[in-house]
Formats: sequence, structure tokens, C-alpha cells
Amino acid sequence: RGPHPIYFLYGCERAGAISGNRQFGELNWYELGADFLLKRQAVDGSWDLAANYSAQADTSFAILFLSRATSTLVPR
Repeated sequence: RGPHPIYFLYGCERAGAISGNRQFGELNWYELGADFLLKRQAVDGSWDLAANYSAQADTSFAILFLSRATSTLVPR
């Protein structure tokens, strides 16, 4: 919903990874973010959703979200 939705997802991934939280309240942030990205991925595999960013920037943040969200930085 904002002007930079994929960058926002990347911020959520960082917050979740650093805090070790798999959910924010009742929301599974990774599941929702991955679903959002998969529904909006272009045929060539890229993303281009932000008006002021390039497709390369959006695609980079999407890949960072998808690849890093599965590892935890803070041990429990």
C-alpha cells in the first residue's frame, strides 16, 4: 500500500530476523510477504512496483526478503 511496498517488506524481514519473531502479533509476516511477492512477480522473474525505484532495486529487495527471512540472527 505505500509508494515502496517491497522496501517495506524488506524492513519487516530485518525486524523479524533481528528480533527472532516469526509473527508480528497474529500475522505471519513471512507468509504474507512471500504471498504478496509471488502474486506480483513479472514473467521474467523481476518485480517493479515502486514508482521511484528501478526494477533492479525492487527485485533486489524482494530477493533479500525471500532469502534472508528464513534465518535468525539472534539465537533463542
